[in-house]
Amino acid sequence: IEHTNPLTQDDIDSALEVYSREYYNFTIADIEKLTDLRITRNKRNKRKQALHLKLARANRDILCVERGKKDWRDGNGRPSKEQIVQEWQELHPKGRKSECIKDTGLSKPTVYKWWQD
Repeated sequence: IEHTNPLTQDDIDSALEVYSREYYNFTIADIEKLTDLRITRNKRNKRKQALHLKLARANRDILCVERGKKDWRDGNGRPSKEQIVQEWQELHPKGRKSECIKDTGLSKPTVYKWWQD
């Protein structure tokens, strides 16, 4: 949505007012009344939270098996830099650690950690 009126300092000051202590315990209903905006709730289809989470986790596990993974956590997280260091060493058999650091842009502790003598 394109806005025709840019934010002003008054808009920012007004938005920051909600960070005062008197607004900490506002419910969603109170916020809706004040702002005249509808806030959609998360839908659990009238299930209790425990049952809803069991079904969501089961769905996650089924999708994981369909995608050919053993665990839903597989492939998550940052990949190791070990392979980068090893590939650089294969291309530069007489290379030094300092050259690897400069060429790959990796930090000194990372290169030292994965360096193979």
